[in-house]
Amino acid sequence: MRRTSFTGVQVGDLVTLTHTAAGIDGLKVRIAELTLDKPDSPEVAIRWKEDRGWLNAIPTVVAPDDVAAEGEYTAQPLLAAAVVELPYGYLRDSRPALIFLPVRGDPLTNGFHAYWERTADSFVQVASGSSFAMKGPLNAVLAAGTLADATLDITFTGDDWTLEETTLEEATTTQPLQVFLGGEILSGYDATLTGPKRYTLKVLREWFGTRAETHATGATAYVLQLGLEPAVTWAADLPEGAAVFKEQPRLLAQELDLATCPEIAVTIQKRAQRSAAPTNLRVFEDGAHPTYTSGQNIPVNWTQTSELRFGFNVTQNLDCRADGLVLQVLTTAGVLKGELAFAGNAGPVTITNAQLVSLLGSETDFKLRAFYSLAGLRSLNYDEITVRRT
Repeated sequence: MRRTSFTGVQVGDLVTLTHTAAGIDGLKVRIAELTLDKPDSPEVAIRWKEDRGWLNAIPTVVAPDDVAAEGEYTAQPLLAAAVVELPYGYLRDSRPALIFLPVRGDPLTNGFHAYWERTADSFVQVASGSSFAMKGPLNAVLAAGTLADATLDITFTGDDWTLEETTLEEATTTQPLQVFLGGEILSGYDATLTGPKRYTLKVLREWFGTRAETHATGATAYVLQLGLEPAVTWAADLPEGAAVFKEQPRLLAQELDLATCPEIAVTIQKRAQRSAAPTNLRVFEDGAHPTYTSGQNIPVNWTQTSELRFGFNVTQNLDCRADGLVLQVLTTAGVLKGELAFAGNAGPVTITNAQLVSLLGSETDFKLRAFYSLAGLRSLNYDEITVRRT
């Protein structure tokens, strides 16, 4: 080869050879040996070997990989938080207690601490756990009169929304699926997925000593699904009235700043120390449309309620603890005219005509409300009936 064509070429270099006569066009070779006959020779002899390493090369320029920044995982704020005071039928204990129902706002948060405001702006930790609740609005009205085969239609919000299979037998024994809806606590079973995050859920009502209420479309339900972890509760003899709590989420050893956690106001009602209200109230043993005539005494009777099941069709029983009955007499417009107290929790009792005239005056038709009382604390609910004079 002409020596001038190989100026600067060294053994080991990769060069491209083209020689038309030899049929070589752009052949990549690696120089194995360069030989000169004499120092001033115009030609150089080469020994080369075809180089195939370029065949593995990518013929395009590739942009560098985008390296994702390493994630920083910390506890996130809760989607929602609730605190519910529990009745005796849930606790089977007369000590006042509360249950904490946090709804986590991310799928990683794995626990929470509960705090009580002992003094103004001073919170003390009272409980910890990892049993989170799920939250969602009702898609249909649940009427108070719907007891048999009652069903909730609910769409969950947030990251937790999957309900596991729960049988009717489990619902009546261990209650692994619990629904907190207004002042009512229900036991759920036979959940059916009907749409994205949407379930129909059969429920047992008038359970845990809570009375069936009417819940409108959009009412917020908290659903607690218990597995290996128990519900997070706190028993404390708090005074009646307002109490303030916080629920602080945590992720492993990291906790959300307690100052950023919203306060939860709860009105303490001593629910565990109150008995369930009487039910099936009746006058002259008529519980639908009782009547009386002028001058008559009014015999009043009712059905004792179980502290586990409110209604009188009781399948599991906790004996009524009430030590007295309070009857309120009201006008048909709902104006309270007076109260009568009776000892004991079993009927019947009698409202004399003189007592009735003293309370009602010129009124004839009236409403009668019945409360149970225990150590001076009245039941939160009552039963009511309208009595008319013929």
